[in-house]
This record gives sequence, C-alpha cells and structure tokens, in this order.
Amino acid sequence: MSDSMTHLHAATGAPWFVALAASAALVRAATAPISARTIKASATVSAASALAKSRKRGNSEHVGVRDVLDAIGELRGKAPGTGAHPAWLVAGPLAQIPFFLCAVMAVRRLAADGANNGLVTGGALWFQDLTVPAVDVAMMTAPMGPYGGILPVLTAAALFANVNANFASAAAQSRGMTIVKLVLEWMTLPMLVIGMQLPQAVHCYWLTSSAWALAQNRALSTTFAREALGINALAKVTREIAASQGLGGEDVAMSPEVLELVKAAAKERAGNNNAQAVNLLLRAARGGGDVAAALRGEDLGKSHPTVLFALGQTYAVLKEWKKSALTYEYSARAEPDPLRRSRALMGAGVARARLGDLGMASEALYEANRLNPTDASVKVALASALKLNGDPERALEILREAAELQPDIDERYVKPLERELASRTSA
Repeated sequence: MSDSMTHLHAATGAPWFVALAASAALVRAATAPISARTIKASATVSAASALAKSRKRGNSEHVGVRDVLDAIGELRGKAPGTGAHPAWLVAGPLAQIPFFLCAVMAVRRLAADGANNGLVTGGALWFQDLTVPAVDVAMMTAPMGPYGGILPVLTAAALFANVNANFASAAAQSRGMTIVKLVLEWMTLPMLVIGMQLPQAVHCYWLTSSAWALAQNRALSTTFAREALGINALAKVTREIAASQGLGGEDVAMSPEVLELVKAAAKERAGNNNAQAVNLLLRAARGGGDVAAALRGEDLGKSHPTVLFALGQTYAVLKEWKKSALTYEYSARAEPDPLRRSRALMGAGVARARLGDLGMASEALYEANRLNPTDASVKVALASALKLNGDPERALEILREAAELQPDIDERYVKPLERELASRTSA
C-alpha cells in the first residue's frame, strides 16, 4: 500500500499530506458498501427494538436481547431482503480494520524513510515535518510542542463522533446497545494515547478516513439513501406488524421542532446526561424555543403527552419523584391511546408511592391495570402499593393474577407474601 501512496504522490504532484488524505478517501469510497450494510443493520436493530418495546407496552426496562433478536427474525421473515443482520453492527467496523492497519503500517514505513521520500517537508502549517510524533516516549519529549497534539485530538474527536453517529439511534431504543456505545466511546481515550505517539503523517490519513466516514454515514442517512437502502421499507414493515398485532394506537400530532428536541433528549439520555435531557424536554413541552424554563400548569395542559411521558421518565431516573408524578399524570390526561395512558399512569403510581402518597398511587395503578389488564408489571406495582397501604390480602389477589401472565412471579412474589400472611395468622 505504501507503493500505491507513493505512486499517487508522484502522479498528482500533490504535497504528501494531500496525497495521504486522498488515499484515505479512496479506501473509504471502496469500502462504502460495508458502511451501507452497517447502517442497514443499525436501522434494523432500531426498528426491532421499537417493536419489542411496543410488545412490552413501552417498558424498555423489560426489553432484552432475546426480545430484539426475535423481532429482527420476524421483520426479516415478513420481508426477506429487508434490513441486515445485527452482526453487521460489529462486523462492519471489524471489516475496516485490515484496511486501516495496512494503511497505518504503510504510512509509518513511509515516515521511517521520510528523509528520502520528502515526508520531512511534506506537511503544512504547524505540521511541516510529517515524520515526527506529538510525543516521543523514548526521549520523554514533545518535539512539536503543544501544537503536536492538535491532529491526534482531532482524530480522536472524529472517532468519537463516528461512534455516536453509528450507535445513537440503536442506543436510544436498547439498553444493550447503550452499553456497546459507551464502551466504544471510552475506547477513543486509549486511541488518543496511541495517536500521540504516531507520526503526523498517520493522522493525515487517519483523520481524513474518520471524517470521510462521518460524512459518508450522513450521506447514507438522507431520504434518498434511506429509500435506496430499503430503510423506509423496513419502517413500513414494522408499522404493518405492529398494526396487525394491535400494538399501535392513536397518535397526537407532534411538530417537527418538538420531534427534533425529543430525539436530541433521547440521545442525551442514552449518554446518561439526564440533566441536559430534562432541559431539552422542557423546551419541547413548551412547544420549542430556546428557553428551558420551569413548566407551569397551563404549559403542562398544552404539552404533547409523549414529551410529558419522557419528562416523567427522566425525572424518575433523577429521583425527582414529585416532578415525575406530575408530568406522568398530565401525560395520562392528554394521551388518547389506552395502552400509552396505562404506561403513564403506572409511572405516576410508582412516583406517588415513592413520595409516600399511597392512596393516589393505588388509584393511578388501579386505572393503569384496568386500561391494560395483560401487563404483569402493572399488577406487581399495584400489589406493592396495596401492601404498603395496609391491604396485603388484596395485594395477594393481584399478584396471583400477575402470576397467570408471568409464571416466575409466583416464586418471586406470591409465595413469599403467602408465607408472610400465614405467619401473621399463626402468630
């Protein structure tokens, strides 16, 4: 590969830093089909996660890897050729590694002979000499001073941006993908340490490669590309399956500005930046704008139920139970879909129980159970509130109903409560 780079430099007469950047762009263009397959896999996982989540009545905490894989199998079975296997999320980046390693080794070989091939003067601006690293570990020096770290830091930032762009959507839907995303994001730190010890020539290639990948992924996410890749068809199949299984419902229209704020908040939550997610959702609850001010009662009454539900969830993560209960309750009032209203009422009930308001908690959970009597998690939450409120007998009845839907509840909750009640009677 070093010979190819040398030929490109000689044929074009371009400076070495331009020739190295052009080499990276050519390699990325050649591997574009792999990137396209990776994007299809990401879209498939996102669609399957949404489908699995809808089967759990929107409770993402109960969506496991097996649920997502089952949904992927159903999607691809209904529309063969649509989407891509989730393994491409890992296989795609892994397939790029041999190209990358060969290129880095080739550039390092060129840098080692920089005095003869012109790399010592092939740079520009602060990186005139492409053969020197930002940090010389052997000599414990920084040959380029503070400027030597500019290209390595930019390269690491581009890597981070690529990971975020590739995994943000899937991470917002699945806890497992959130973990994968966080691990890969943290991996950019050791890559930065390694990059500080590599010649500047390597970063001319590496930075261009990462920037090209980011731009390429953006291009593959356009409406035209989504249609060409079959991602729109995948979304259509997902909606058809959801509708056929009664997982859909009435929707309240959401403005584009509010939708973008909700998406941005989901990304912040995926990155555990819940405080920023709250700010974005407060803006969305007010219909957009730049000010994330506190919500008043009239604002809550006008806000979109989905925004309020997301706000209630985020407040719950932050353990701000009073705010969580209030936003969940307003979400339930505005939500026309019974199943989503049940989810909001369940959230409100749990938050009220945390506040010690067991009466209101029981009322909310009773209504949630009435709206969605097939959700075992609602029944467990209701039973917990009833027991805390001094009605363990009724709690036991509810738990037995839940055990019919989810057998493991019998061992986890029913039998312990039966033993507790029996011990009280014998005493």
